[in-house]
Amino acid sequence: MPQLCHSRHMAGVETERAAPGAPVATLLPGRGYGPQAPLLYYTRMLLQGRGWTVRTVHWERVPGLDPADPVAVAAVAEELLDGADPARDLVVGKSLGSLALPAAAERGLPGIWLTPLLGVEAVRRAAARAPGATLLIGGAPPTRTGTAPRPPPPVPRCTRCRVPTTPSSAPAT
Repeated sequence: MPQLCHSRHMAGVETERAAPGAPVATLLPGRGYGPQAPLLYYTRMLLQGRGWTVRTVHWERVPGLDPADPVAVAAVAEELLDGADPARDLVVGKSLGSLALPAAAERGLPGIWLTPLLGVEAVRRAAARAPGATLLIGGAPPTRTGTAPRPPPPVPRCTRCRVPTTPSSAPAT
């Protein structure tokens, strides 16, 4: 069985184990939308109820990590996904957590990406090459009162992933 977490990051990862050999879901929250928030809380509960081992990252607990540094966040996420099995494992990322999309796509890992940071070139390119079992959920950025609506970041031309959008969801960190 692959190591569930690089030892350097163990303090920032909470692992709720299921039966030996169970599939592993890695939850990567947003910066201001943590794992206790509804989207990730209920996702975690659903996965656990279906027998998954769930690893939840707490960015603020990762030693030496500045969550405002997208390169550092992507590097931590890449290390966390080493050894993941694309035939059985899953990644769920919320906004800041979508910085792991390049690592997940490179490994062929299925993923659910909630309000992904499609304005980040590496994330957008990775979404375009993501495996078929990939779901991107997002929408147009919110507008301030009295300003013209901003267009959403360009949606990647995915040949295999699903990309539903909603007018009320907005990328957040």
